[in-house]
Amino acid sequence: MTTKPNVMELFKAGKREEVIALLSEPIAIKGVVGPRSARAALEAATLLFDGDIEGTTRWMTERSVYLGKSPRECAEESDEGLELVIRMINRLYRGVYL
Repeated sequence: MTTKPNVMELFKAGKREEVIALLSEPIAIKGVVGPRSARAALEAATLLFDGDIEGTTRWMTERSVYLGKSPRECAEESDEGLELVIRMINRLYRGVYL
């Protein structure tokens, strides 16, 4: 496994162009890390995002004020966490403000 250089170290060394190049590279973000978050992501993709992968992944990984953590984290914690995420998805789908 290769490691990326630390951006702050490069910046402090005056290697601004290298920093910009690194920050321009795409990074992989997992919207799903297990079976519970997979179920939640499928619900979100179907009901909230019209199948949009990027929107679903972003939503699954961003911290939710309602949940206190990301939907992905909440769903993977327990069956109860998954059900909470599914309820939140259904409420958003029906237009209930959270």
